[in-house]
Amino acid sequence: MGPDVAAEVAALLQAGNRLRDAGDLAGAAAAFARVLQLAPDLPEALIDLALTLQQQGRIAECEPLYLRALAVAPGRFDARQFHAFFLHETGRHEEALEAYRRALELQPDWGEGHLNRGQIFQLLRRTKQAVQCYGQALRCGGADATTLANLGAAFEEFGNYDKALEACDRALALEPGQVQARYNRSRMLVALDRWEEGWREYEVRPCKPVFSRPEWRGEPFPGRTLLLRREQGYGDNIAALRFVRRVKALGGTVLAEADPALRRLWEHCPGIDGVVGHPGEAAADLEAALPSLPALLGIVPETIPAEGPYFDVPRWTPEERARWLGGATDGRPKIGIVWAGAQADLRRSAPPGLFFALADDGRFAVYGLQFGAAGGEALRAHGYEGKIIDLGAGFADFYDTAQALQEMDLVVTIDTGAAHLSGALGRPTWLLLMQQAYWIYDRGPGAPWYPTMTLFRQPLPGDWDGVFRRVAERLDERFPRGSVSPVL
Repeated sequence: MGPDVAAEVAALLQAGNRLRDAGDLAGAAAAFARVLQLAPDLPEALIDLALTLQQQGRIAECEPLYLRALAVAPGRFDARQFHAFFLHETGRHEEALEAYRRALELQPDWGEGHLNRGQIFQLLRRTKQAVQCYGQALRCGGADATTLANLGAAFEEFGNYDKALEACDRALALEPGQVQARYNRSRMLVALDRWEEGWREYEVRPCKPVFSRPEWRGEPFPGRTLLLRREQGYGDNIAALRFVRRVKALGGTVLAEADPALRRLWEHCPGIDGVVGHPGEAAADLEAALPSLPALLGIVPETIPAEGPYFDVPRWTPEERARWLGGATDGRPKIGIVWAGAQADLRRSAPPGLFFALADDGRFAVYGLQFGAAGGEALRAHGYEGKIIDLGAGFADFYDTAQALQEMDLVVTIDTGAAHLSGALGRPTWLLLMQQAYWIYDRGPGAPWYPTMTLFRQPLPGDWDGVFRRVAERLDERFPRGSVSPVL
C-alpha cells in the first residue's frame, strides 16, 4: 500500500468512526466499504464495517466480515472479541462459548469474556460452569456488582440460598441500586419463607409497568376504580388472580388489563368487574400490577388464599364435548399433556417423546393441550398423530384451554401457563419441574398455592427420565391395571 493510499485509508477510517459516533450509520458503512475497496484485507476496516452493519440490523452481512478478519489476523483480540459478541447477541450460544474461549486464550484476564461465558452457561442450565466463569470474572476484575448478582442467581439454581444471598448482599454493598441483585434477592427470600422482606425487594423488578395513575397501596378504595395491570408471563398473571376476591372486598370497581389470549378467561374470574386490553381504555382512579398483589395484601405462608377454584369457566355442552373430544373414550381416563412453554424455555420443557409414551399404555385416552400448530407438528414427527388427539391446534385462547382442562381426569404438564390454569381450576394436576423451579413450587411434594397439584421434581438437573419413572409409578397407583375406576 503506497503512502497516498495509506493516507486515504487512515482518513476514511477516522471519518467512518466519526460518522458512526454521530449516528450516521449509512455514511459510516460507506466509508468503511470504501476502505475495503482500497485494502480488502485490512482487519480494522473489516471489523468496523461488521460492527456498523450489525448496528443497522444487517445481520446476514456481518459474519463473513468477522471471519475474513479472523482469517487474515487470527491473533487479533478485537476480532475474536467482537465475533464472540456477535454470536452471543444472535443467540448462537455454543458457538459463542467457543469464540469467547478463543478470545480468552489471547487475553486470559478479560473479565467481561468470563462474565459473558457464565451468562451463556447459566442460560443453558450448565450452572456449575457458570459459577466457575463468574468466579474467574471476579478474579480478573475484582468485585463487580453485575457479576455478583449473576453469581447469586447461579447459586439460587443450585438451591444454595445462603451463598446466593451472600453474593447478592455483596453486590448491593458495592452498588446499592443494583436492580438485578435486589430482584434476585427477592426470589430467594420468598423461597425461604421470608415473605415480607422478599415482597419489598420484589417491587424493584425491572418488568413492573410504569403507571399513569396513582399507585394503589393496599388500602380500602370504596367508590373508586382500581385497574390491575398485566405483567410478565401468562402463568404469573393467572397465579396472581387468586387475590382478586380479596382486592374486591376492599373497595369499589376492579378492572383488569389482559392481552387477547387471556381476555375471555379474565371475564370469568369472580371479583373482576371489567376487562380492558390497554390501560388507556380504563376509566380508573388507581393502578396496581397483578404480581404486586401478594405484597399489597400482606400475604405470608399462613394466609395463602385457599378458597378453591377462582375461575368460573362453563363446562362444554354435550355437543361441544363430542366435537372436541372426538366421541367416546371407551371409559378410559382422559389425560391432558403439555410439554413445552410458550417461550420454549429449554430448562422447563421436557422431551415430547416422554409425554407421548403415555399413549402407548392403552389404559388412557391422551389429549395434547399444547397451544397452536406446534403440538400437531410434534405429534407427527414422533409418530403419534391419531394416537393422541391434538386439541391445542383448535384453541383460540386460554378460555378454550380452560374448557378442555375441565374435561381431563388428570393433567400432566411442565411449568407453564397451562399448569397455573389447571391448578386455578382445581383440576388434578401433575406438574413436572426442573430441579430448581419457580419459587411457588419450591417446597415439598405439594403446592400450597394449588391444593390439587402434585409436584414431580428432577432428581438431578436435566433428568427428565427420572421424573417420568416416578410418573409411571404414580400412574400405576392411581389407575391400577385391570381396575374400572381410578384410585383418588
